[in-house]
Amino acid sequence: MAVEGMKPSDEGATDFMDLEQVSRYLGLDESLVLQQVEQGKMPAIKLGETWRFSRAGLMAWAVEAGFRNLR
Repeated sequence: MAVEGMKPSDEGATDFMDLEQVSRYLGLDESLVLQQVEQGKMPAIKLGETWRFSRAGLMAWAVEAGFRNLR
């Protein structure tokens, strides 16, 4: 449920993305994102065969990690 005047992307932890969306959002190849997730270096949850990413979780990870894990 969106709060009046807010975009869905402003809803924080309830805003989830799939692998393709995260790849575009971070400007990284999907294969690199998937590698980081499978190595436990990037926060994600797996629902069936699909990885889901919390936008708020990714932002917190990016700030904390400073993208060190991608090098």
